[in-house]
Amino acid sequence: MTWGQATDAQLLEVLNATCVSLGIPPERGRSIAPSSGTKKSIAPFFEPNYSVRLYVDVKAWRPLGWNLPSNGVAYDACGHIWYDEGQGCLRLENHSENKIYVRLVAGTCFRAECPVCYQKWAAREAGRIEDKFKRLSRNNAEASVPGYGRPVHAVISVPEIDAFLIYNNLDILKDKIYAIAEKVGLKGYCVIFHPYANEKMHEETPEKILIDKSTGDFDLDSLRSYYSKMNKHINFWYVRPHFHIIGYAPRDYDNPENDAFNEDTITRIYNETGYVVKNLGVRDSVRNTAHYQLTHAGVKKGFQTVCWVGDLSNRNYHKMNPLPKFIPKPHTCPECQAELAPVRWDPQAEISGQVFSVDNYSSAECLDLSEPGPSPLEGMREGGYWIDPGGWRYLDRGEKNHSCLVRKPSHR
Repeated sequence: MTWGQATDAQLLEVLNATCVSLGIPPERGRSIAPSSGTKKSIAPFFEPNYSVRLYVDVKAWRPLGWNLPSNGVAYDACGHIWYDEGQGCLRLENHSENKIYVRLVAGTCFRAECPVCYQKWAAREAGRIEDKFKRLSRNNAEASVPGYGRPVHAVISVPEIDAFLIYNNLDILKDKIYAIAEKVGLKGYCVIFHPYANEKMHEETPEKILIDKSTGDFDLDSLRSYYSKMNKHINFWYVRPHFHIIGYAPRDYDNPENDAFNEDTITRIYNETGYVVKNLGVRDSVRNTAHYQLTHAGVKKGFQTVCWVGDLSNRNYHKMNPLPKFIPKPHTCPECQAELAPVRWDPQAEISGQVFSVDNYSSAECLDLSEPGPSPLEGMREGGYWIDPGGWRYLDRGEKNHSCLVRKPSHR
C-alpha cells in the first residue's frame, strides 16, 4: 500500500497507532480497539476503564509535554555539600557528652523537575498546603472549621473521551472539574493534577513521614527512606488523567436531601458525564496526603502544580479570617534547644589562638603547626552530627557561608 492509494480509514489507523506508540491518546479520545470492547465502569466508585492502556516512559523528559517530578536536569550545585561549613551549636557546657553539634546543608533549587532536589520541593509544597489549612483552623490543619467541617480528600477521574484535553486544552478540562466539584459541595480546596496513573502505587499503603519536632518539617532521614521505597514503582505508569482535591465539603448528615456529597449525586454525575468522583474521607494528616500526591503530580512548563480554588483561592482566602503567615522555625540543637548558628571548619584559627595565648613563645614548639586536615565530616551526607570539639568556630561579623539556595546559572 502506498500513501496515495490508502483510504482515509487506513490513514487514520496509522495515525492512531503512531499516537499510541508515543503515549498519546487517539484522536478525540476515540479508541482504536473495537467499540464492543469498551465498557463503562460497573459502578461510579471504580476507576473508569480505558479501552487502551497507553504506557509512558516517565523517565524521558518531554520539553513540551507532561512529566513527573525529577525528570529534568539538575544545576551544577544541586545536592552539593560544603563539608567545611554548616549550622551548628558549639556550646560544650550545655552538652552532656562534651561534643558539638554540626548540621551539613546541601544546595537545593527547590524545582519539581530537578532529579536531585524534587524531594525537598515536594516536602516544602506539602508544608505550604498544610499551613494554609492550619491558619484557618487555628494551628491544626485536620481540625474542623465552622461552616466548612474537616478537610477531605476527593478524586475526580477523567473519562477516556476527554483524555486528549490534557495536551492542549487543560483549561477546558479544569472548568469541567471545577463544575463537578461544585456539584458535590466542595467549597474551597487545592487541586493537584495527575496525567498518569500507576496501579502498583496502591499495592502498598504509603507510610507516614516523621516530623522533625524542632522545625515542624519532615525529618530528612525519614524522607530519604520514603523515596527509596517509592522509586521502585517507577516503570508502571500509563495515561489516565485525574485530579486530586484536598479541601472543605460541608456535609449535612441530618438532612440527606441537602447533602451534596452523597452517593446519589456521585452516581448522577457519572451517568451524565462519565466522570468518576471518589470521596476518600477526612484526612488524618493533610501534609502527608498532599506530599504523597505531589510525588507523582503532573509537571509542565507554564502550569502550576498546585491550584487553589473557591473559598481557598488567593482572591477569597482573606475573607475567611486566617491567621497571619507562620514564620518558619529555625533549626535548633537537639540537646540544648539553642538556635543553630553558621559555623566553619577552621582549625588554623584555633592554632593561632593557642600561639597568641601563651606567655613564653618557646612553648609554641609543642603546638601542632602542620597543615590542617580536611573536615571530620568529609564525605558525610546532609544532616546533623555529634562530633568531637575542636577546629570549628562561629562566623565573625561580616562573614558568610555559601548559600544553600541554588539559582539558575547566568548565561552572561
